[in-house]
Amino acid sequence: HLVGWEIITVYGVTVSVSSTLVS
Repeated sequence: HLVGWEIITVYGVTVSVSSTLVS
């Protein structure tokens, strides 16, 4: 179990949501 993957996933979701809100 790699905690890093969870951090990357959360970061990716945050970026996706931010991009959607900015559009």
